[in-house]
Amino acid sequence: MSILCSKKIMFLTGTRADFGHQKPIIDKCIEQGYGVSLFITGMHLDEKYGKTIKEIDLSDYNYSTFPNHVDDNWNKIESMELMLSRTIDGFSSFVKGIKPDLIVIYADRFEALAGSIVGVLNNVLTIHMEAGDSSGTIDDSMRHAISKLCHAHFVANEDSKKRLIKMGEMEQNIFNIGNPGIDVLFSKELPSLNNSKKKYGIDFNEYSIFVFHPVTTEFDDLDRQINEVVNSILESKLNYIAVCPNNDMGSNKIFNGYDRLKNNENIKIFKSIDHYDFLTFLKNANFIIGNSSCGVIEAPCYGVPTVDIGSRQNNRTTNDKIINSRCNKDDIIKAINKAKDYKIEKDMSFGDGHSSDNFLEIINKKLFWRIKKQKEFNLCI
Repeated sequence: MSILCSKKIMFLTGTRADFGHQKPIIDKCIEQGYGVSLFITGMHLDEKYGKTIKEIDLSDYNYSTFPNHVDDNWNKIESMELMLSRTIDGFSSFVKGIKPDLIVIYADRFEALAGSIVGVLNNVLTIHMEAGDSSGTIDDSMRHAISKLCHAHFVANEDSKKRLIKMGEMEQNIFNIGNPGIDVLFSKELPSLNNSKKKYGIDFNEYSIFVFHPVTTEFDDLDRQINEVVNSILESKLNYIAVCPNNDMGSNKIFNGYDRLKNNENIKIFKSIDHYDFLTFLKNANFIIGNSSCGVIEAPCYGVPTVDIGSRQNNRTTNDKIINSRCNKDDIIKAINKAKDYKIEKDMSFGDGHSSDNFLEIINKKLFWRIKKQKEFNLCI
């Protein structure tokens, strides 16, 4: 065991998605003997979104070094900036109490922005996972703001690394490890399809997956968008496993659209699905439709076609096998018809399944812990 394993590492998680991607790294750090702690907030605590803290409890982690913390940042008004401020308040208290050596921030959520602000202002080494990606929505602004704050960056591919360098980040503090979410895709721990179907009461022989999240910068158009999408889903008359949206601004409009899918015998709707079960469903799906990042990151690894609707993932990938559709019924129906018989090869553009090992290799080196907390930028690009 490395002498560095006396270090305390703090992970922040606010959604089912970011926890699923961070889990392989968390597991590796625990196995290595690092002191690991979680700050759990956001959608994890809200019954409307499946209260996914239950998935973390079921992970059966033994955090004996120092405690986890559960913090409710929800507010009755659908206001992301107020939830941001509440997350800063809660996370600040936790960081001051634990005094971690490293804070791990993931992706582009407002909880992640709150974590990066608290980390750097408390002079704690703070790193950004999945940095440098690009989607084309407000998520880009959030993600790149987090990158400018954080001291080091762990990226999924060379494109993301090049993007960060163009933004003035120092190349020596950018590490290409792949996307940790890929590590789980081919795990022997994934349940069988029969077990997952039994667990969730699904009796379809064939099905596709539907997930649609709000695009906050298109708030005024969300009613039209979800109406077009739901009309397309219903008109296709196919079997779907539908997963409810995240809690970004506008989610209530998406939930209203999902209500029209209820009481259809060929559609099963879930607030959330356990990450391992979801991957089993994805692996065996005919296609995935909507605007979730798993359609452009995980699905291609399984060779599962993706119908990507609207702008949310516009710049995420250069994979020309993804079927892109504008958010209108005619285009979506055409895309669905194409996806039904679409055959694609597996695409591992976001990692080879060893991201957590790569992460551990980097933080096990003393040089990593010498990264300057007073950031420097390359201003001569």
